[in-house]
Amino acid sequence: MGHGPFHVIFFYEASDEARCSHCFQLLGVDVVLNGSLRASVVEVNGQPSVQESGRDEELFINSVKEAVVEDALSLLLSANSVAKQLAKAIALIAHNHNMGILGVNCRVSHDLCLSHQDLLFLLQSRREALNSGGFRQLYPSVQGDSYGPIIDDIQEYLNEQMKSNGENVSSPYKTAHLHQLVTSLEKLYGPAKSYENYVEEDMKLGGRKSNYSEPIKHWNIGRFSDSKDPTTMPYLSGMSVFPPLLLTPSFNPLVTDYSANVTYDQLMVSLSAQAHNCQTEVRIDDKYGPTRTTNYTLGVGENRISFLVVDITHTEPWVINTYTLVVHRLTITHGEPPFDPSVPHQVCSLHQECEMRVSPTEMCGIQRDAGISRDWVSYSEEVAGMPVCKQGDAPGRWVLPCKSCAERNTCFWREAVWHPYGCRHAVLSTDTLKRCLAGKKLLFIGDSTNRGMMHYVIERLNGSLNEWDKTHDIRVYKNVNEGRTAVSFAYYPQFWLPTNQRPVFDKALYHLIQKSRPLKNNSDTVLIVGGVQWLATQHLLMMLRALRVERLQGISLVMKTLGAGFHLPVEGVHTLSMDEQRKLLLHSMGLADFAKHYNFEVIDTFNITVPRYKDFLQGKCACHFHKVVKIPSLDDNFPRWRTRRNTGTGSNRQTRFHVEGPINSIYSEILLSRICSDFYLDT
Repeated sequence: MGHGPFHVIFFYEASDEARCSHCFQLLGVDVVLNGSLRASVVEVNGQPSVQESGRDEELFINSVKEAVVEDALSLLLSANSVAKQLAKAIALIAHNHNMGILGVNCRVSHDLCLSHQDLLFLLQSRREALNSGGFRQLYPSVQGDSYGPIIDDIQEYLNEQMKSNGENVSSPYKTAHLHQLVTSLEKLYGPAKSYENYVEEDMKLGGRKSNYSEPIKHWNIGRFSDSKDPTTMPYLSGMSVFPPLLLTPSFNPLVTDYSANVTYDQLMVSLSAQAHNCQTEVRIDDKYGPTRTTNYTLGVGENRISFLVVDITHTEPWVINTYTLVVHRLTITHGEPPFDPSVPHQVCSLHQECEMRVSPTEMCGIQRDAGISRDWVSYSEEVAGMPVCKQGDAPGRWVLPCKSCAERNTCFWREAVWHPYGCRHAVLSTDTLKRCLAGKKLLFIGDSTNRGMMHYVIERLNGSLNEWDKTHDIRVYKNVNEGRTAVSFAYYPQFWLPTNQRPVFDKALYHLIQKSRPLKNNSDTVLIVGGVQWLATQHLLMMLRALRVERLQGISLVMKTLGAGFHLPVEGVHTLSMDEQRKLLLHSMGLADFAKHYNFEVIDTFNITVPRYKDFLQGKCACHFHKVVKIPSLDDNFPRWRTRRNTGTGSNRQTRFHVEGPINSIYSEILLSRICSDFYLDT
């Protein structure tokens, strides 16, 4: 809705004599709805046609145009007296805003002094609110606080335009100048009306029935009482979450997007939702997903959960609406103060958590590191002088500084590192890593955890990921390390397929080799295999046989051990009991011994991930310790209401991605240190 100060600035190029005192512009917005009833703006027309059409099929459009014109005139020409209401409101909030009125009681100590123009704007804004008819007032608003950034952004842009025209930027008559005041006034005038109540109040606001309300009458929440009414088909009647979450905003069938926060220790939530119409069902994450109460894992960070409302009257379910709940699980470092190395800290270690005690013979929880009496800084200096580890599975533990190892809340998890006993894993500089991997071909075969290591390696070489997808097939990356390193990946096992349709391991390996050729039968070819919990000795034997057939017995072989995961009872994945988790440790140890017997390098991801099993990122298996995210660009920060075209700047920047996950980065660096063990002297 138009209002004084904003538009006075916007039309500032006119002379003072020609400047309008109450500017407005009527916009026409073309909107389309997709199959999920999500709206997208197609076009904004600055001069929409309001002429009446003589075609019968446009009678409805004519009624809308008539209502728009009538409501616009009523809004602009209303003579309602609101002066007393405004005066009373200003008197009530003047003290909180430290304000006065020019020519009445303005003092130097005031932060804000209202001018004659300001008062005219406030009067007109109040008249507009009381005579809006079928229009919805977006600003000023009770929710005005949320508009602060865009108001400032618009103001900055207008200031730039005024400066370029040689105009006075210091004029106080601007929307941003009065933003806090008008927001406080709206809160004082009365609570915000919810969208579903607008239709019911249309008759009251304008003193008559506005025809413009007819197209949106079905939004009236009062009509939701009839479960057979077809207009209720896209909506939920309720959403159930346990443990209970504080949803923002509160649940409303007309609102589709929600958010909530949970603590670091909450690993799972139980969800269900109820459809309002008897011909629809609610399914979670997929149109064939579960309809009953479902457990959902909550990875650290953002977890996006979709509730799909599907029409079940067809042979195939039709998605007719989607509700989204974004649950943000806090990190273990949330609220952690900055680490001060000048303050003495104990050196504490973590081998396993007591809730995930896979080794009954070892201590659980955070303990004072055995045999270390020095403080954290002295210990760190000692580690820096240790020899480089000669094995990727050198026994170790998580080490971190705490004011007291007996008090977990005094520990600094941002400083936590994986330290082997008696040695250290080298971290190669980028230049050294590029020289080491130049001329090499890296072949990865395994599941998404292996893919996470591959993405990390590519980012280390290129500075970022320029292309990324969750490939579940074979993928070859050639633009790595300025074209000097080739990387390829084969996904295995394809567990979503029926057992009799899944490609066998040796066949997947064969296709990976063929896609990666030509290959050298020496250490310039590196084959890395690994998975969360499916890998077994027979896969390693199949790999050795296939390499003999392909005459590649001389290449370098690396195996990552098993990893933490599958410890939460969720839909669609198997769950391991505590006894099975303990057996997994023995299985991983046996795999490592078997692999080393056949000259594999071994990266011990099991003992690294199990103590930090709560630090998984989003995914049903609770086994992912990496996440690929888009790197924000200048274009992302560019205001959406402005375009590169109308500012004269172009952009052909390539989208870039980053691999998040400190735990994934730790064992990926160990992988690189073993591949490049001959380059330690250059680190």
